[in-house]
Amino acid sequence: VHSITRQDKGFTIVELLIAMALFSFILLAVSTGTIRLINIYQSGVGIRNSQQFARGFAEELSQTARPAVSAEVINDGAQTIDTSDGALAVQQDVLCVYTSVAHNQGSLYYTLRNTGVTNRFDLYKTTIPAGGVCAKPAAPVGQRLNPDTVSVAQFDATTTGRFVDLSSLSIMANTGLQVSDLSATGPYPINCRPQVGDQFCAVTNITASVNTRGIQ
Repeated sequence: VHSITRQDKGFTIVELLIAMALFSFILLAVSTGTIRLINIYQSGVGIRNSQQFARGFAEELSQTARPAVSAEVINDGAQTIDTSDGALAVQQDVLCVYTSVAHNQGSLYYTLRNTGVTNRFDLYKTTIPAGGVCAKPAAPVGQRLNPDTVSVAQFDATTTGRFVDLSSLSIMANTGLQVSDLSATGPYPINCRPQVGDQFCAVTNITASVNTRGIQ
């Protein structure tokens, strides 16, 4: 009696197709999870960077404005930010904080559009120029306050009596941020686009008020 045994010589085409399909499904799931983790990480970094700069600038302005004898705000006119809802008008003021009655000493805060980065505005601090003229320089002068990781989307300041107020300071994190991630709808001038941008978009909107001792 002869026994006949079957020897497997390899996989069939059907088996290979099934294995490839399963591998593709697993690869897709891993890739999706990895991208989501990257977005969450970018969002966390962006929120930290924008909030850290906002707190730092509020403290900087407080230390500068508290001993001031007077302050002046120049309305620089509305600039625009590109969002998924279209162009959004944002205020970019010039703030002068004087430490002398003659207005020839003090600090000048202003923003300038960064032409190399979309929607990027940089915030600068310089000394009051000779003659005490409160005006935005045509080119960057002085110290840039914001790091490369954030942009000052709106700088809206006012002065009321003894107070220097930031009516609206909007800080955008540049990390992974695209025009399609931003929205003009919501309680603030600029927000992250719901359900899409909020996965990796970071915008910090704050208001602050400094009670100056020198202004009467």
